[in-house]
Amino acid sequence: MPFRPTAASPFRCVQNYCQHVNRAYTSGIDISPCGRYIAVSSDDKNVYIYDSRKCLDYIGRLSGLGDVVMDVAFNPCIPLLAAAALNGHVVTYAAQHL
Repeated sequence: MPFRPTAASPFRCVQNYCQHVNRAYTSGIDISPCGRYIAVSSDDKNVYIYDSRKCLDYIGRLSGLGDVVMDVAFNPCIPLLAAAALNGHVVTYAAQHL
């Protein structure tokens, strides 16, 4: 469901990222420390990477978890992205895969 601001709300939608699948579970989302990349978990067992400067399509799709991806997190110090799945598996991806 897209965010719909009210007249009293100070927020407005500036970009919409919608290539990932969200049917049954809440999607995890994180923004890279540099602010350029947005990682989103997906029900289709993938992590989608978007470029925050563009809203055309995802720039990368990471797989390897084997179940619904529940959450994602960028490491603030080193170029790694961690993803956690419903089956309890956690996978880390190095920057060259992003």
